[in-house]
Amino acid sequence: MLTFPEPTRERLHLAAHTLRDLGARHVAIGDGRLWAYFTPDHSDPEELLQSAGGLLRACGVPSPVTAGTWDRSFRSPRGGATRLYSEVTQPSLLRVSERFTVMPVVDRGAEEGSEVEDGGSRNEGGNEDEVVLRIGAGLSFGDGSHPTTRGCLKLLEPLPLEGERILDVGSGTGVLSVAAARLGARVVEAVDLDPYAVRSTGENARLNGVEDRVRCRRLKMEARHLSPLRRPLGRFGGIVANLELEVLRRLVPGFPAALKGSGWVILSGVPGVEVDDIRSEVRRVGLTRMEEREDEGWWSARFTRGA
Repeated sequence: MLTFPEPTRERLHLAAHTLRDLGARHVAIGDGRLWAYFTPDHSDPEELLQSAGGLLRACGVPSPVTAGTWDRSFRSPRGGATRLYSEVTQPSLLRVSERFTVMPVVDRGAEEGSEVEDGGSRNEGGNEDEVVLRIGAGLSFGDGSHPTTRGCLKLLEPLPLEGERILDVGSGTGVLSVAAARLGARVVEAVDLDPYAVRSTGENARLNGVEDRVRCRRLKMEARHLSPLRRPLGRFGGIVANLELEVLRRLVPGFPAALKGSGWVILSGVPGVEVDDIRSEVRRVGLTRMEEREDEGWWSARFTRGA
């Protein structure tokens, strides 16, 4: 990830185009900075930093672009008014699993009123079971391109969700909430601490025609909240939680009480080198591992409470 001082409004799109041409998968503004996310195949970050700085200066982006820094971690800007651009100028369909395809939406205004029948599904590839998820270039993490999101979608895809109530903890863009609703979930409770994520989830639910089934709320989830939360809402047939390891550790003890019957939990957001810790915690609370995946060094897994 490269960061630079935020350019002026007039230069923003030019800067985004420039960084995209260098191979950036996402470009964002927030916290007074310009953020550019690159895939790990850029083996020489210093050369990339110099190239980006030089091109931005040539485009007239205000100095000091030399203040750019390289951070190997993947994280989204959280503060201030943030706008995330996904494949800024030429958004393309992203096939993330056998059934799920993500359609990035840069101009949300152009999409308003253009929902396709059956909640926005478009079987352009000829696959009658294909589910196209329209995800706006918005305010939060989770457009389907990151391995943790892909892992969750692949684990969610074969589950029988018709009529179920699902909890999405740390909803981000709401891509997992929308996916669950598109697979037939009756209600999806989407919670996130970030107000921009709550807004983004709501907007993406509307883009996909499932706003009547995706309920968004701002809430800092802790394990102790799961039991009180179920009183007004009832227990859940499934929970998806794509979160950082430390947050998962805090929440896992509360998951069994929030599940009904043989309900399931999908966990992700954990680097493969740290999975032993979370596996031990999940076993300790009585959840059984049913399936797990690893994608580009990121672990995702599905667990069940058992009958």
